[in-house]
Amino acid sequence: MPALDREVLPTNVRPIHYDLQLTPDLDKLVFDGTVAVKLEVLEATSTITLNAEDLKITAAYILQDVAKTEQKLASNSIAYQADTQSASIAFAQGLPANSTITLVLHFTGVLNDLMAGFYRSSYTNDKGEKRNLAVTQFEPTDARRAFPCWDEPSLKATFDVTLNVPADLTALSNMNVVSETPLEDLARSYKQVKFATTPIMSTYLLAFVVGDLEYIETHTAERPNESPIKCRVYTLKGLKEQGRFALDVAARTLDVLADTFDIPYPLPKLDLVAIPDFEAGAMENWGLVTYRTSALLFDEKSSTTQAKQYVAYVIAHENSHQWFGNLCTMEWWSDLWLNEGFATWVGNYAVDKLFPEWNVWTSFVMEEFQRGLSLDAMRSSHPIEVDVRRASEISQIFDAISYSKGASVIRMLSSYLGEDVFLAGVRAYLKKHMYKNASTRDLWQALSETSGQEVSHFMELWTRHVGYPVVSVNEEPAPATGTAATRQIKVTQSRFLSTGDVKPEDDQVEWWVPLSVVHSEQPKTPSHDILTQKQGTFSIPASASYYILNYQQTGVYRVHYPLSAIEALGRLMEADRSALTTIDRLGIVADAASLNPPGISPTTDFLTLLKSYEAEPEFVIWSEISLRLSEISSLLYQQPESVRDHFKAFVRRLFRQQHQRLGWEYPEGEDPYLARLRSLVILRLGLADDAEVLTEARRRFQLFFEQNNESAVPPNLRTAVFNTVIGHGGAAELKHVMKFYESATVVDQKNLALSAIGAVREPALITQVLDYAISDKVRNQDMHILLNSLGSNTVARHQAWAFVKQHWSLFVERYKASMMYLGTVAKVVAQTFSTPDMAAEVEKFFSDKDISKINRAVNQTLEKIRLNSAWLARDKDVIAKWLGENAP
Repeated sequence: MPALDREVLPTNVRPIHYDLQLTPDLDKLVFDGTVAVKLEVLEATSTITLNAEDLKITAAYILQDVAKTEQKLASNSIAYQADTQSASIAFAQGLPANSTITLVLHFTGVLNDLMAGFYRSSYTNDKGEKRNLAVTQFEPTDARRAFPCWDEPSLKATFDVTLNVPADLTALSNMNVVSETPLEDLARSYKQVKFATTPIMSTYLLAFVVGDLEYIETHTAERPNESPIKCRVYTLKGLKEQGRFALDVAARTLDVLADTFDIPYPLPKLDLVAIPDFEAGAMENWGLVTYRTSALLFDEKSSTTQAKQYVAYVIAHENSHQWFGNLCTMEWWSDLWLNEGFATWVGNYAVDKLFPEWNVWTSFVMEEFQRGLSLDAMRSSHPIEVDVRRASEISQIFDAISYSKGASVIRMLSSYLGEDVFLAGVRAYLKKHMYKNASTRDLWQALSETSGQEVSHFMELWTRHVGYPVVSVNEEPAPATGTAATRQIKVTQSRFLSTGDVKPEDDQVEWWVPLSVVHSEQPKTPSHDILTQKQGTFSIPASASYYILNYQQTGVYRVHYPLSAIEALGRLMEADRSALTTIDRLGIVADAASLNPPGISPTTDFLTLLKSYEAEPEFVIWSEISLRLSEISSLLYQQPESVRDHFKAFVRRLFRQQHQRLGWEYPEGEDPYLARLRSLVILRLGLADDAEVLTEARRRFQLFFEQNNESAVPPNLRTAVFNTVIGHGGAAELKHVMKFYESATVVDQKNLALSAIGAVREPALITQVLDYAISDKVRNQDMHILLNSLGSNTVARHQAWAFVKQHWSLFVERYKASMMYLGTVAKVVAQTFSTPDMAAEVEKFFSDKDISKINRAVNQTLEKIRLNSAWLARDKDVIAKWLGENAP
């Protein structure tokens, strides 16, 4: 894409190599450092500008060879530019073009608590003492908080890192340790740890960690890597065994990926580190991957099956980055999707290779595919390739478009070309651009050469344009018996917007749409029909009793079937649901529900469709049903109590058959998705005030907390029981779960307890929980878990919004380096409102705030509220009537 008017550094010099030395003080929470940067002078200049933020450069000089003698040239001024996060260093003497110099800078900084740059992460050890780690998070543009540098992805260089740290602590960086030497001249016992030189790489991938850690270790297989790779998981003391599953997955995925890409992992080691305070899920620093504890640690006895699957996926995702992003890096952040979309797709690919029984691609359609389509249906979405002008804008595109839609588009392309051809093109792309930067067009070129098709011709429609289509189906009248062998189906594509207000200027793109039609006479072999214009037709046998488009949901679009087709599919589901794949049964639900908010199809059509799913056995489909029912329940939260009661009655009827089938017990070794389905069913029934579930949940809750009977509420059941009992309980129940949260040592159990706390319904308890959210009991990184729960709680959401308004300045200060998180705070408590008045209130609140760094999140929130308002105004009466007739 065109560079537009990007704020980038001057191009008069280019870094070649950094020699970086840092000395962090974990008591005073500061650090000092020295960096010597070898630079190539491309244009004659007397000023060097580089990135620096929240650093004080105390000395700056240049070393250069003049007549075979090294000369030192001190700077005569240093000027800081806060808006561009840069520093300009001026010299009295000009630097000639085509020369090589070394810029030496001495600097100091603070180990901040912002989860960005070189920062501190605090914890309490087993002696009750507060301790700190010094850790890094540089992506996208926070290396400049740790050392002055050229902090742009295309300005790659090599790095020598030296850390001076207390002798009793562990020091880690991207590469292996080459020497460790005592430093006796410092006030306390220190050591100097030197690391091997890195490959050429971008600054955002550099990393270091200093702390009191322990580790476990394994190695990859000898092949397909050139030699076994040492893999370690580092944790705080006492937690290393919770990293055992992650360690196994990390080593095995390195082998899978090296074999898939036909490129050995290029570093001698891979360390995975669990960080107590971490904004993102994980960060793919080359050779030193840092993680939230919940994304790395898993306890076989105490963690949920969902936590296990999450850990496996995140590790595979981050390991994918070791090739996609690290070895081959995007030119600029507009191509972020090349990193994140691919890592999302390849992460799922690798997990599927390791755990085929998990049916990963079915889960992908349930989670990533739906997440991407949900955001991209909003007018406030953005293209996959979206140019960003300045550093402050970059964090806003780390979203479901870059990750989920990007991965879905890749899946569509892989399905069309065939996986073998697709991966051959990927290998060619990686090999051509190893240790370099690349763009989307480079990928399309490699895939075109491999496949023999002009890939960019149809894929640029998907990556350079916002949105996606809904394909509307119209059936030609059925021919008289015996008069024709086929039947014509007409399809029309148009831009899909959840708001439903598609204007002519919104609907200019004619997407390349693989229709992939199957029907009763050809149920598993999709057609090769491609829709490239606004309208088209395809044919099916006149004898076909049903048909579906988008077989296995590989195409990135929604389908609007006529009612006759939906009724035929409903009859099929009741007679022989196995005739359709699990993914297609899921897709029918998701498409039907998505057509309700824009008014393409009434909500009652979706509710009617759900009747044919009562006997559905698959978790992923019930998860999608549950999500869509939650949206409707949230929409109705201010409707008359009788309407809400009828809705709960409908939910109870819908889920009861599954509860009768699954019960309460979790047999050892059962399918993980069956365990997750049981938990989901009990949770839904509890939220719907099912008397039997409520009674049994209370009994088990009492056994668990008052008699220490852990088997009464096993890990997979705790979300359902805790939420049900707290939602129908009072102060005593809340106190129990808060205590559990504070004492739990397994992180996924802490998180589910924190979320359950947000189910309280009494105003005084809601106030207590809101205050708890910003107390020192809840880490800054985890506050959104509780706010999200309160925002979803129909009784608590207005109090939560008032709380956010009251404490907005606190949140701005706390998350000033984590704008993505600040945007999340705004969204989770406000986007569930459904009246014009609330849209106006939210808009007014932000009208005098600086939202330049979170404007996407605020715009999406406002759009969602207005979408909800229009949906409710249009459908509330027909929903109430339908519920009265179908769920008395």
